Amino acid sequence: MVALLNASLIGCGRAGVGTVVENATPTASVARIDSPTSGSPTPSSLAVATPSSVTCNTTSSTAPSQRNSAAMAYMSNSGQAVLFGGNDVHGNTLGDTWTWSDGCWTQQQLLAGPAARHDAAMAYDPVRKLVILYGTYVTSSGGRGTDTWGWNGSAWNKIADGPISSTYGAAAAFDENLDRVVLVIMSAAGESQTWTWDAASWQLMTPRLAPPARFNASMAFDPTSRRVILFGGYGNDGQPRADTWAWDGSNWMRLSPSNSPPARAGAAMTTFATKHKVVLIGGESTSPFTDAWSWDGISWSQLASPGLRQRACAVDIGSRVLVFGGNIAADSQTVTWDGQAWAAVS
Repeated sequence: MVALLNASLIGCGRAGVGTVVENATPTASVARIDSPTSGSPTPSSLAVATPSSVTCNTTSSTAPSQRNSAAMAYMSNSGQAVLFGGNDVHGNTLGDTWTWSDGCWTQQQLLAGPAARHDAAMAYDPVRKLVILYGTYVTSSGGRGTDTWGWNGSAWNKIADGPISSTYGAAAAFDENLDRVVLVIMSAAGESQTWTWDAASWQLMTPRLAPPARFNASMAFDPTSRRVILFGGYGNDGQPRADTWAWDGSNWMRLSPSNSPPARAGAAMTTFATKHKVVLIGGESTSPFTDAWSWDGISWSQLASPGLRQRACAVDIGSRVLVFGGNIAADSQTVTWDGQAWAAVS
């Protein structure tokens, strides 16, 4: 299983630094989908992110280098997205921190922060106004360590060790029912575990039913059904999955949608609260995917293609979904989805 995981963590594009569009509206593709139907429920206040511009207003700006398997979350209280780590095109593991605000990427020069890692789990806790990052990293002795860090908008602080030693590729989302970040991991023993963060420590949950063990699954809160949705990932047999699960705050339930994305792992997935959807982008199986899908609380529907996206990351920035990384073309590193069309930002 470890061999398969390491083999799949390849660079997904050419090396180089992208440039954010300056003083211009990004050009959107002509692909369209139908507008949401009227009468959709109003998303909760916690789920609604502050709208953010997609035009950088500075005279010059750079973007994070080409990478995949990074972690990203959006702080709705400040309109800031934070991106950490990942793998570069040469397979090197990164430990840099970038923020996105007002359409611009900025690299943060910090005195301390998490060790370099890829496939970390990250989610924003709007109650405590803190981004929670959990992941596995290689120690100086060549072993594996796990720890949890919090980003407050300007600095990282280590807030916990563990919860346990695990494989790479945990998944995280904020659960509005519990007002906690929920984490799904596959332990080193190959077991599926669900944890929640209570602002002081990780608490192991004991649901009656849980998804089979997996890594590199995708997870996000669904504002329509008000449940955390989990999709896909690699099982402990190394095969990609195509199952959809829902977490209601105490138990998991396997869902049976009438339509579903093909089996995959490493897809980007995020809430899109203003459209009452969850959006899933790309991923990988025997080859990378170029598709995108939306979840409406009942079933999956295919969207216009954003191009190849393998182990990208995505966040809800209010009026749009922001997607970064995981692609081949250096001139389309950052794109947004407004519910109707994709637009290139850099």
